[in-house]
Amino acid sequence: MIHDDGTLPQEARQAYTSMFGHLRIVSRPDADREIDARLADYPRCLAYRRSHPLALKLFDCPLLAQTPRLVLLDSDVLFFRRPEEVLSWVDRGQAESFFNPDFQDAYTISREAAQQRWGVTLWPQVNTGLSLLPREVLDLAWCENWLGDESITDLKEIAWREQTLLALSASRLGKGGLLPESYEVSFNPEMANNAVSRHYVGDMRSQFYAEGVLLVRRSLKP
Repeated sequence: MIHDDGTLPQEARQAYTSMFGHLRIVSRPDADREIDARLADYPRCLAYRRSHPLALKLFDCPLLAQTPRLVLLDSDVLFFRRPEEVLSWVDRGQAESFFNPDFQDAYTISREAAQQRWGVTLWPQVNTGLSLLPREVLDLAWCENWLGDESITDLKEIAWREQTLLALSASRLGKGGLLPESYEVSFNPEMANNAVSRHYVGDMRSQFYAEGVLLVRRSLKP
């Protein structure tokens, strides 16, 4: 499934459809209609979704999923080797959450504060660029509660809000953890030799093309 945030051009839509026969593309208007209705009783969640595109990851992907579990993949993640850990998670069929390992705690709240305020042992260094999730990880009542906290809603850190809420959600359930470091998230100039995938975050976005796409192209057309 590709979730169009409203910026997917028709040319890309046609290219994806031709490459993937069973692809489902969810348009922004269709998603807005369905998710707005689902969030009607959660005004903070609804306001957050309307204020930042990353909120679509948090709410839309689990709510629109047609299976009990989903692999959530950002568009700036590339794979270079067979992702054995991901495939093993698929085969196990368990309600566990796993994520890219970040090189930092990219949250709007500290782990200590999460423990003190809500009794949640927040997992360290969760990066949601690659997320393996059971749909049940999203609890709208808990999200509504967390969005009432001024640390979570700090506008200076709004880019980390979705990641914080998803990490809190998975940590609250307490099943799963982080993928190996070979699922790389780093600011290193070059990716590790054993990298299975790389999430090209922040200042590394230019390397998505200069390094990542070039390596994928070479592997497909040696």
